[in-house]
Amino acid sequence: MAVGLTIVGLRVDDTIRAVDWLVSRPDVDESLITVYGTGAQGMMALHAAALDPRISRVVVERGLVSYGTALQAGLHKNLSEVLIPSVLMRYDTPDLLIATHPRPVVLVNPTQRHGPARA
Repeated sequence: MAVGLTIVGLRVDDTIRAVDWLVSRPDVDESLITVYGTGAQGMMALHAAALDPRISRVVVERGLVSYGTALQAGLHKNLSEVLIPSVLMRYDTPDLLIATHPRPVVLVNPTQRHGPARA
């Protein structure tokens, strides 16, 4: 973040570049591109799908229910992996889900906190 980039942003860029590569291949059905993310990668998957309509489906396992509930839940380990400065002033996880509509999003065991529960 010291140089104006977030981990989420960098990973989303990597994901979109991977989609670029996939759609350039003759052996890939563009209508079946699915992005899967677990934990912090779940937020990356949702952001990538919100920005790239070529992603036809998203599966998020143990991703944050929302940034808002994560902040209300208390201390977090590795929250920096999903942190976007001033994110709640602009949007939250439910808005990402709306942005992917009508493409399917599967949420598996969503969580209020990132990382292991606090001791």
